Amino acid sequence: MKTRTKVATFLLLISAFISQTAFSNDLAKLARACDEACIKSKAEREHGVKFPSYLTFKFCETTRDTFLESDNRSITNYREKDMDPKYTGGINNMRKFISQRREWLAECDDYTRKTERGRLFSDNKTTDSIFKAMDSVTKELQAILDGVTYSTELGSDSLLIAGEKFDHLIKVVDDHKSVLQLKGQYVAN
Repeated sequence: MKTRTKVATFLLLISAFISQTAFSNDLAKLARACDEACIKSKAEREHGVKFPSYLTFKFCETTRDTFLESDNRSITNYREKDMDPKYTGGINNMRKFISQRREWLAECDDYTRKTERGRLFSDNKTTDSIFKAMDSVTKELQAILDGVTYSTELGSDSLLIAGEKFDHLIKVVDDHKSVLQLKGQYVAN
């Protein structure tokens, strides 16, 4: 009987030691865990860059979501209602608007890639296609401002090509939102 008690006590002590060691390992892992500041610092050292203090994953997530929702709605509204070659001020404002969003999104994409969070719009193909579509629209709007015109069977229509490029940008963004919604990763406001 005494031997059983000793064995049971011994097993109990071993089990307590193992659970304590496992707990200590968990604490050690937590202590070594890298938060956003640590990840940012590591990426800065690894890539030889200095990120602005405002640049965080949450900031980039918010910037991306704002582009997908309200900025895309503004672009669509402009395309459908306000795009007129007579009003170069509006064309220039929209060109600057898209160009500015492109810069913000590119900065965030660079940050998320360098901090190993992946691409801003899920994957390389989607991110690159959205950026290319934005570049295409701003280039076309600049061409209109520079006085470039196109001849079609119906006559001269500077906005025909620009309209197609707007439509492509809107479609690429809407397709991405749809994929995110199907995956349960995006809820529209």
